[in-house]
Amino acid sequence: MKLNLPVTDKRILFSPDEKIISFTDLKGIITKCNQAFVNVCGFSEEELIGKNHNIVRHPDMPPAVFALMWSVIKQGKPFMGIVKNRAKNGDYYWVNAFISPVFVNGEIVGYESVRYAPDERDVIRSEKIYKAIAEGKRLTPRIPMPPKSMQLAFCGAFVTLGLFFVNPIASLVCGVAFPFVAVAHQRYIIKRKVHNLTKLLAAVYDHPVSRLCYSHDREDEFMSGLRLAILTNNANMMSMINRVEDAIDIIVTQANQSATLSHQSADDMGKQSTMCGNILSSMSHMSEMLEELQQSVVSTDQFATQTHQQVQETYEATEANKQALNDISAGANDLVNVVKQLSNSADKISELLRTIVDISDHTNLLALNASIEAARAGELGRGFAVVADEVRALAIKSKSCTAEINSCVTDLINNSNRAVEASQHSVDLSDAGHNAISDSAKKFDVIKEHISRISQMTHSMNETIGNQTSIAHQIEQDANYVNKLSQECSDIANESDNTIDKANATLNNLKDMVERFEREYQKINR
Repeated sequence: MKLNLPVTDKRILFSPDEKIISFTDLKGIITKCNQAFVNVCGFSEEELIGKNHNIVRHPDMPPAVFALMWSVIKQGKPFMGIVKNRAKNGDYYWVNAFISPVFVNGEIVGYESVRYAPDERDVIRSEKIYKAIAEGKRLTPRIPMPPKSMQLAFCGAFVTLGLFFVNPIASLVCGVAFPFVAVAHQRYIIKRKVHNLTKLLAAVYDHPVSRLCYSHDREDEFMSGLRLAILTNNANMMSMINRVEDAIDIIVTQANQSATLSHQSADDMGKQSTMCGNILSSMSHMSEMLEELQQSVVSTDQFATQTHQQVQETYEATEANKQALNDISAGANDLVNVVKQLSNSADKISELLRTIVDISDHTNLLALNASIEAARAGELGRGFAVVADEVRALAIKSKSCTAEINSCVTDLINNSNRAVEASQHSVDLSDAGHNAISDSAKKFDVIKEHISRISQMTHSMNETIGNQTSIAHQIEQDANYVNKLSQECSDIANESDNTIDKANATLNNLKDMVERFEREYQKINR
């Protein structure tokens, strides 16, 4: 036998309203216990579950008591006894234990132990008995003591016999009176015991007519009253059992329906959990796609901003080119004016050269006339003739130079005209370029405005996608929470399903216990 040490002399008391309950398998291994058991014994539930019930056995308990208990409960019968148990810290506590088998489909699958606070008188008697058993003493005397009524009868017989030798008449009176005294004493004892037994019955009914109906009229009134009380108590218990059985039948039906609904609910919750998982996966994929799209939009926004900057720079460069072409056009116009003035000056020079040619021709003509007149004058006009020759030579040379100058001026005029034409063509080209650049500037302005709008739209789209991404993340978190709740609900549904199955098994066990009680009751009333 397992010896749990150390032990102390300190007793643990608990409330009479408290019930210590535990369940074991066929080998006495604890499978379930209530909180009262944990509170009284001091062991935690984890320390009790899976351990043999002898973990709380006290060394003062004789092994013969547990041997008797096992021999009874293995037969499918309940056992009741006063037991001393040991707490974890070595203290002890007394219990009034009621151990009954647990049946499933008519087979014993374990044992249930319900323990209450015992009556102190029972504890005192049990402690003496267990001590006697431990010391090997007999529990009953070798020569049993006769009942008190028999002892009184023997005393009366001896007194009557003694008085017979002293006073026969007194002996006769004593012999007649002592039987009545013995019977009266016996009836008093029976009445007191019947009264004490009747107190143990839950429902008591007593009536002379009912005694005659349920007992032979020759029976003692106390025994017939006790019989009627027992039958009344059994009938009351049977009535309660019948009501319990009807309630159990209703609960079993409802439990079966609840089990069916619970199975269906568990299946639906499983499907819901699967669907939530699929939704969560889709939301996660969509969130990733939104993040990628947001990154693309951010890149597009940056590219649009850079393009806008480049277009702005190009626009500014175009405006600068436009200003340069304006300057070139102004310079070309100035050049045209200068060339025109030069051409006008060349024309004036040409006129002056024509005048000089005319003067040269007149000078030459005058020099010729002077030569003629000098020739006529003879020797007197010889010096004048030399002067006339020189003048005529100068006139001829002047005419030759004037012809060359005229040729150069003509070339200058022609070149000036060509320069004017080229300058005018440059002005025309500059005006065309200016117009083209103006058109390009206008178009660039429109493009700049469009790109600015695209940039604003891209920025707005980026903010919208950012908000959508945040919402998607929130939805993903909510979906995670819903999936978690769905999983918890599925677990709860499965646990509820298991609980209903256990409750159904318990109800079937109760129904089996009711049926066994009815069979035992029928045996009693046969």
